Amino acid sequence: MVAQPTGKIRGHPFTVRPLTLGHLSAGEVAVILSVPALTSALFQRFAARGILPGAEVTLLQQGDPIAVRLEETRWAISRAEAEQIEVALIGGR
Repeated sequence: MVAQPTGKIRGHPFTVRPLTLGHLSAGEVAVILSVPALTSALFQRFAARGILPGAEVTLLQQGDPIAVRLEETRWAISRAEAEQIEVALIGGR
């Protein structure tokens, strides 16, 4: 059995398993680990919304686009973009 990396982000313990924002289920909470710099404009749009490494995000609804909550703000993100954002599951449901 291979050990998976563990740690704490914002005081939440987590075990890293390969997940993207698009793979979460409604109600699950995760911390963003990485955001792709596919284009400068896309990265700037994510940054303006607070979609950055270390941010806590809750998946509200699956679909295309998906609906997420960051702090008290709700955002819609295309499924293709969500599949590029790596996250660590920290709780939910």
